[in-house]
Amino acid sequence: MKAHKSTVYRALKRWIEKGEEGLDNSPHGRSPGVRKLDLGAIEAVRRLQQKPELGEIRVHAALARMGIDLSPATCGRILTLN
Repeated sequence: MKAHKSTVYRALKRWIEKGEEGLDNSPHGRSPGVRKLDLGAIEAVRRLQQKPELGEIRVHAALARMGIDLSPATCGRILTLN
């Protein structure tokens, strides 16, 4: 089958817990509507972007001081969008 051992064990565990319904493919990641990124965070990054010397690391630190928890990579993605 060319499946990793941990994949097989996860499938068996789901089958034991949920029966045949547990064998269906389940979506990965966060459920719809649950995101860390929202328009307020994007607006905060846009306001911080007015200073051109700020990169993703410094924007991440500034957002952390404001109470917004985003990774530096996410900050960098927002910076490229604006």
